[in-house]
Amino acid sequence: MRLRWGERHLAYFFGIYNIRRFRIMSRAIFYSHRVRDNLILHLEGMLCVILFRLGIFDTMYFAKNFILEGGAIVNKKIVKNPYYRVSLLDDISVSKKFFRKIFHQFWIKLREGSIFVNMPNYIAYNYRILHFSF
Repeated sequence: MRLRWGERHLAYFFGIYNIRRFRIMSRAIFYSHRVRDNLILHLEGMLCVILFRLGIFDTMYFAKNFILEGGAIVNKKIVKNPYYRVSLLDDISVSKKFFRKIFHQFWIKLREGSIFVNMPNYIAYNYRILHFSF
């Protein structure tokens, strides 16, 4: 199955390396009447993308592995699906098992200036406890 150039880069950016899965996902979203124009919004709402965009992780690979290890908590429940769709008013936090390591790495990157924290208005965040609300 061959993807067009832009489609392939979009799939790889969002960490979807199974091309067949990406095609099925994009076609289902495109043809559904309620979310016809929301493919990008759907992809941006995935848990792995949100953790990457918050600046906690350098790459999508690390964000996905973190979630698969059980490090992400959404609404006080451990989520192990990196493609979990985060809804409005969901709370995201880091599990206690990974908190110290993630917190330390984040503050080192912030001090070095390798992270530019510019959060949108719709995200309430507290980096001291690594808790985020949408």
